[in-house]
Amino acid sequence: MQVLRIHLNRGEKALAEPGAMVYMSENVEAGCDSAKWWPRCMGCEPCCFATFEAKGDGAYVGLTPNRPAKVLPLVLGGRRFLGKKGMYFASTGHVDVDFNMDLNPVTCCCGGQGMIRQVLKGDGIAFIGAMGVLTHKVLAPGEKLIVDTNSVVAWEETVEYGVKKNSGGLCMCCCGGEGFFSTQLTGPGEVYVQSYSHAKFKQYAVDWYLGAHPMTRQGGAAFGGAAPAAEMDRS
Repeated sequence: MQVLRIHLNRGEKALAEPGAMVYMSENVEAGCDSAKWWPRCMGCEPCCFATFEAKGDGAYVGLTPNRPAKVLPLVLGGRRFLGKKGMYFASTGHVDVDFNMDLNPVTCCCGGQGMIRQVLKGDGIAFIGAMGVLTHKVLAPGEKLIVDTNSVVAWEETVEYGVKKNSGGLCMCCCGGEGFFSTQLTGPGEVYVQSYSHAKFKQYAVDWYLGAHPMTRQGGAAFGGAAPAAEMDRS
């Protein structure tokens, strides 16, 4: 897990998801911010953020994501980025956490992001969490990038978000592990891609646990369940 260390001058403030603080200097005052709770919750973030305000120069705070992730900075500069729900981790300066609804049934159902996408906008720096190797690419106008639906992290608003049917037919869909569709991103604009998603990690963890504890597949005593009737002592 990476630790993000933010240096603050007097009066500057950093926001972060609850529980992210690892350490801070003695001249930092911690607090809570519940403004704009509705768009935060819709973007799968907590309604309240922790705040860290510098009461003197030379202040600093160390933050880390609440889930396995690498920290990726987004310098917004007045731009607007869309991305995975819950990708926001921390920010400095003016950053608004909002949400966007995808009402296109094709991209909503097949693009991997669902109906609600998180939106980050403002002129500050937002820090987001992603897994694996992180790739940043600036797409030229009309340039297309085909990405696994679970690997898209964030994209600039100027980028056209769509889907593309995978080649290879039914065999590729069922046996190649890529499904029917991939995400298609068309420039101009910046895109961020991760090599390993939380969805894949959770599925791997579940499969590993069930493989190591086969009794849980049968509702056995591994979870405190009752013994099968045929094995119970008769009185």
